[in-house]
Amino acid sequence: RAISVSATDTSQLSATLLDAGRRGLVTGDLSILQTAAREADSAGLADEDVLYIALWLWLGERAAKEPSDGFAERLFGRIANQPGWIGHLAAWAAGTLDAEGLRAAAKDAVQRTEADFYTTMASGQTGTQDERYWSALDKVAHSDALELIEVDMARNFLRQRASGAKKPALPADVTLP
Repeated sequence: RAISVSATDTSQLSATLLDAGRRGLVTGDLSILQTAAREADSAGLADEDVLYIALWLWLGERAAKEPSDGFAERLFGRIANQPGWIGHLAAWAAGTLDAEGLRAAAKDAVQRTEADFYTTMASGQTGTQDERYWSALDKVAHSDALELIEVDMARNFLRQRASGAKKPALPADVTLP
């Protein structure tokens, strides 16, 4: 419903889809991630916004061990030729730039924090979430780049780990439509 309400205002639609994508990754809801990615692409949002939502979809698919339909990968391929940071992130996700190359391309603390978050998340999606994985996420969570959505997501993942819960439970008397 939020998507249809915000559809006439591009900046509001972008914020809505970014929030939906973030929530989808943190809660492990592939349906939300898929919807957010497809809507972001079809609405013609800025490549930067589309890229982040596609990254979250890609990570969500890997975490759920669901085979990808290739949608996120197609978006990476389209964006990988862009100049600057988003091009580097897309190239890394597309597999044409390795983790060290992504870190080397980071020009400031914000980009280094993003590189750390995405490479850590990708490494942990193979089921090998050892202490190095959690330590790396903790480093992101305590980054000075406080405004980053990745910092917030890292904190959420660490809270989930501490509480032992993957998804928040609905109250017993609540059903979803």
